[in-house]
Amino acid sequence: MKCDPKYLSCWNRKRHSGRVKNENNILPTFLNVEKDFGRTAIIDFEKSLKYEDLFRESEIVARKIQNLCGCKSFDENERVLFQSVNDRRYTVITWAIWMLGGVCVPISKSCSNSDLEYFVQDVEPSIIFESSLLPFQLDYDTAVEVDIKEGNFINHSKTDVKYQNKPAMIVYTSGTTDRPKGVVLTHGNLCSQMSGMIQSWGWTNQDRILHTLPLHHVHGIVNVLMTSLQVGALCYMLPQFDAKQVWRCLTEPLPQLGGEHINVFMGVPTMYAKLIQYYNKHITDTQTRDHIKHVCQSKIRLMVSGSAALPEPVMTRWEEITGHRLLERYGMTEIGMALSNPLHGPRIPGSVGLPFPNVEVCIVKKQEERSEKGYEVIVQGDSSHTTVTPECDNMIGELYVRGPNVFSEYWNKPHATHKSFTTDGYFKTGDSVVFGDEVYKIVGRTSVDIIKSGGYKIGALEIERHILSHPNITDCAVVGVPDEIWGQKVATVLVVADQGKMSVDEIKDFCKDKMSPYQIPKVVLCVEVMPRNAMGKVNKKELVKDLFS
Repeated sequence: MKCDPKYLSCWNRKRHSGRVKNENNILPTFLNVEKDFGRTAIIDFEKSLKYEDLFRESEIVARKIQNLCGCKSFDENERVLFQSVNDRRYTVITWAIWMLGGVCVPISKSCSNSDLEYFVQDVEPSIIFESSLLPFQLDYDTAVEVDIKEGNFINHSKTDVKYQNKPAMIVYTSGTTDRPKGVVLTHGNLCSQMSGMIQSWGWTNQDRILHTLPLHHVHGIVNVLMTSLQVGALCYMLPQFDAKQVWRCLTEPLPQLGGEHINVFMGVPTMYAKLIQYYNKHITDTQTRDHIKHVCQSKIRLMVSGSAALPEPVMTRWEEITGHRLLERYGMTEIGMALSNPLHGPRIPGSVGLPFPNVEVCIVKKQEERSEKGYEVIVQGDSSHTTVTPECDNMIGELYVRGPNVFSEYWNKPHATHKSFTTDGYFKTGDSVVFGDEVYKIVGRTSVDIIKSGGYKIGALEIERHILSHPNITDCAVVGVPDEIWGQKVATVLVVADQGKMSVDEIKDFCKDKMSPYQIPKVVLCVEVMPRNAMGKVNKKELVKDLFS
């Protein structure tokens, strides 16, 4: 832990200044858990922790930071950078930082030295916290005695601080289309995002969710960990994704849960694909397969896929195995969750449903000169209604999003922030979308998934969906590569289960039966493993640079 005391100020002045009523009841998660103190919050590979214990351990770490720095709290917007660990220490560190008024900056525990240097230079943290060095057994005796049950700290914090617009976290984008940018999320943003998921997905304090996601992206941080804690649910944390371990957790009563079952699971498409591969290879007897399907149907209420497009063959096979049709949704670091298939009702393959509560969306075509706003609306809607402009049915445009869920700014990048918003407050997602069959469908990332070839605008994700329907193709990425004649030509990078049974000509012949001539890949390249980041995304710009330059 490194600290520069000049960045800290005295907490006492802040605590005992005039009382200010909290706006809109926006409070950090740790100030909402008093009602759940007696319930189990987190179970990791080392121990089980109740909400009261989690709060107390967070307070111990906050006191240790105070003692180290010789000051009582952080100045406004002070940043604390830490490498994320998939156990209870993540929450302890986060709550401790928030208790002192700081801003969390979680980064990957496996990031390279060059990436670490970039993050440190960009965010200029006052403290760099080595999360893995935080002991599992905290010494309660060394902590300053605080009467938690009386709620002294809680009561002060609930009245002293306006949290609505107070920065809570800086989460870096995945960097698949550009250098990672620090997304500033306020406590108000986080509360709005969690509220939308609680309403739409039926979260309650009876839920028991299995957590296997990285904790430096919003999927793992907000969707799973923070939302479960917000409602008083139980989060069962694995240190990393392991297909065998996940199948055990999904299908067996767990002693740590008192013999209860996990009932919620969220993952990325790559995780579901790996679970299917393990199932096909290692779980072969009919009795075990029938048991798995029965348990998943009777004990698990919700399974969600996100962070990347869900291939239809994965969705279909998962439903065959578990009886669950995965709920696919759409979100970004900047906006949290914006669109979702329904908890109850039909889930259309390739679609991401309708807007979350309190989220406004529109599909637009840019008109920089002809419109004062800089765009013309094709489709506009929220969770209750959708309006399609006449003669614009099934027209592709860019998705814009507005609402309290949307981030406040890119850290230290005012120009990028300004360019990312319209004059009337919509965030420009950079994703191409179409509205059809009463749902929104993601066509792809406008900058990399829309291939401009010979006058056509070709959606890469649609081609990927067709190619992945071949039983011998296990992974696929479609990209546009430069071409002197066509501008760009369609190329595909494939992972084939058995390369000896498949030729390039056979792949092209297969495509002829599935898609229009202009969509058929001109270039086909097979690789052993598709390069993906921790959230299962392919950096297509790097892929083109590495394989086709």
